[in-house]
Amino acid sequence: RKIHVRYDYVHEVMVTVGGSEGIDLTMRAMLNPGDEVLVPEPSYVSYAPCVILADGVPVPIPMKEENEFKLTAEELEAAITPKTKILVLPFPNNPTGEAIKKADLQAWVDFANKNGAVIIYDAAYEAYITEAGIPHSIYECEGAKTCAIELRSFSKKAGFTGMRLGFAVIPKDLKSGDV
Repeated sequence: RKIHVRYDYVHEVMVTVGGSEGIDLTMRAMLNPGDEVLVPEPSYVSYAPCVILADGVPVPIPMKEENEFKLTAEELEAAITPKTKILVLPFPNNPTGEAIKKADLQAWVDFANKNGAVIIYDAAYEAYITEAGIPHSIYECEGAKTCAIELRSFSKKAGFTGMRLGFAVIPKDLKSGDV
């Protein structure tokens, strides 16, 4: 399946030593001391430590089985404070495997743009998406380039566990947060 998104590979893409470095560098670049990062859980173990290393405060949002491990608007709104700066959206999710439909992702993009928030979209497992209606990139959503940074990792897709190669897309149009 071919997706139709475009990046300026020279000015919008940063090659990283795997997805974890992309998470770390993004948090260090975006966070001021005390800024909060909303992290749906369960999820990849590196988010909270990277937030802490960047002097931020991880705010876990438990995703519940009865909601099919989907983040609900009510759960998100209950976690938001004046110090909230970033929302992490890891889809497909590690370890639940839950993916997000395009309409639902569009709603989070619209929310972030309306509220001046930044989405860190971790698409490390994008290669495993087979279901129709599941976006392979957040940039398939209208307005995502003004509020989202997308992280990718090749170690899953290329099957070279132990080797680390990834990239982050930081759009020139990003205007949310203090970027």
